[in-house]
Amino acid sequence: MEISDKLFGNNIEFSFEHRLFNALAFFSIVLSIFSIVINFVLPIHTIVNAVISVYLILVTIFYFISRIRSSYKNYVLIYIFSTLLMLSFIWFNSGGYDSPIALVFLLLLVIINVVVIDKKQNFYFAVIMINLSALYLISFYYPDYNVKYESESVRFIDIFATLIIVASILFAFLKVHTKNYIEDRVNAGLRKIEVDKLNHALMDTNNKISDKNKLLEDLSKVLEANNIIINKQLEELNEAYRQLELSNQTQTKFLSIISHDLRSPIGSFKSLTSSMVNDYDLFSRDEQKNLIELMSNSAGSIYELLENLLTWSSIQQGRIAFNPQMNNIFQTVDITFKLLEISAISKRIKLINLINKSTIAFFDENMIVTVVRNLVSNALKFSRPDSIIVISATDKDNFVEVRVKDKGMGIKSEDLDKLFRIDVDIRMISPSPYTSEKGTGLGLILCREFVEKNGGTIQVESTLGVGSTFIFTIPKS
Repeated sequence: MEISDKLFGNNIEFSFEHRLFNALAFFSIVLSIFSIVINFVLPIHTIVNAVISVYLILVTIFYFISRIRSSYKNYVLIYIFSTLLMLSFIWFNSGGYDSPIALVFLLLLVIINVVVIDKKQNFYFAVIMINLSALYLISFYYPDYNVKYESESVRFIDIFATLIIVASILFAFLKVHTKNYIEDRVNAGLRKIEVDKLNHALMDTNNKISDKNKLLEDLSKVLEANNIIINKQLEELNEAYRQLELSNQTQTKFLSIISHDLRSPIGSFKSLTSSMVNDYDLFSRDEQKNLIELMSNSAGSIYELLENLLTWSSIQQGRIAFNPQMNNIFQTVDITFKLLEISAISKRIKLINLINKSTIAFFDENMIVTVVRNLVSNALKFSRPDSIIVISATDKDNFVEVRVKDKGMGIKSEDLDKLFRIDVDIRMISPSPYTSEKGTGLGLILCREFVEKNGGTIQVESTLGVGSTFIFTIPKS
């Protein structure tokens, strides 16, 4: 490894400008050392040597950081301003414009012009020239600021020594610049030769790859055609599997309702009727009335469940007629309220229809009656006595949004996504503390299917302990 590579870095790890900055810092160190020696010999003020010594330490730090850590751009500006500050101080302590410091300014100007090749070059040139011009003007108008040489011989030695040092450093720096420039040009030429060789090799390889790519394209077309067939078959299998899984869930739900949800109320009804037949005379008038009310509630639950089962069965078999037309939503809700009025009165719950009497939409009235009936029935089961159930409707884009709001027990947020699903047992989600009636979840499944059949959506908002709002949409036209 050459000495210049050790001092300034090689052309592999360091850029051309980086090596020149290293050289600039190194020669600044050399110039500072010579200046200190000459100042001791002449002698020139001790304070000048002190300033040069501080500058020497600073530049030495810049040099080692730039050389060892391979980072220099952040220090160029600091280097220039510290150099200008040091030279300005020496200017006034070495006779002003009678001193040779102007030569050092010119040396700095030339070297910075070589080291910095980006847009900052003009900025640094302007800064140096403004600084030098200011020093000349201050020395001219305020000559008292200049500290004169002790004798003309001291001034001669200082100028002569500075001239020799500046010329030597400029010569050495230009040699380093020329050497690095030639090395970069040679390396660039070698790299071009290597790149040309690689390009030829790549062209040959590309031609071979191109031929293989053509074969691969033909194979890809064949594979793509096969993939399309396979994907279509997979889609058909997935759809068949989904339908089979849905069918299994439907069958499981159906059997669960028949085996438990239908059997339980019928068993209760049978037990109540047996008690009435066998022990009728043993009951008081109030007890007889309570038994009849229980039988009525049980019969109502059985009827509602059977009606939902029959409707659901008809849906599964595709036997439900779909006849959408323009209907009045207020009247549809009013019909449902009349069907459930007795149940609401018995539970001391008030049904309120806030829908505008002129609100119309495009839907199958039988289906939406079923939807409203199931939602209000659920609200009656889960609402507190002496509360209200409110139905309202608002326009939302091309739909009418219907909201069924109750003052019931509410539903946990983690259970909201489980509603409207056939694979979830709703009895495990929210048993009502206000009634012995138990829902099956079948009504909500019917609601979802009927609302979606009419082109709408259904969702629920609920706050535990406050109540729930079931929201569904139907198209305006």
